[in-house]
Amino acid sequence: MDVQKFKMQVLPIREKLYRMALKMLHNEVEAEDTVQEVMLKLWIMRDQLAEYRSVEALAMQMGKNLCINKIRARKSHCDNTFDNMQALVQTPEQQLETADSVEMVARIIDQLPETQKMVIRLRDIEGYQPEEIAQIIGCEESAVRVNLSRARKKVREEFFKINHFSIS
Repeated sequence: MDVQKFKMQVLPIREKLYRMALKMLHNEVEAEDTVQEVMLKLWIMRDQLAEYRSVEALAMQMGKNLCINKIRARKSHCDNTFDNMQALVQTPEQQLETADSVEMVARIIDQLPETQKMVIRLRDIEGYQPEEIAQIIGCEESAVRVNLSRARKKVREEFFKINHFSIS
């Protein structure tokens, strides 16, 4: 299908497609994006359009499916946001326990050998990558990984020992 025939056959569908998308999404920007996506897909498959009885029906179905996907994504995002918000809401007791745990972990880290202390702080608190830590402290990246592993293991063991938890 050439450009002229595509314009004659597909572009008149644009307004109807936009109205349908706007009605489903209740958002002008998302509706326009949906129309653009459908138009792009139709352009990509322009050579196969002759195989369909109704290009308009195809375009509307494609638009409807894209809208449904966007609504589902929106719902999923809202559900995740709500779950995350609920997880952040803590009772005063939970807040106190969290603060105590953070303080306890900080004390345990302070008791680690100097290299392990430096590595765990740079990686888990400051967010440096192992290769960056290796450059900072002047050692091999493999040594950073070993020290980090040992430091984390020691912190975990001491934390569970203090809190009388069993390690499985």
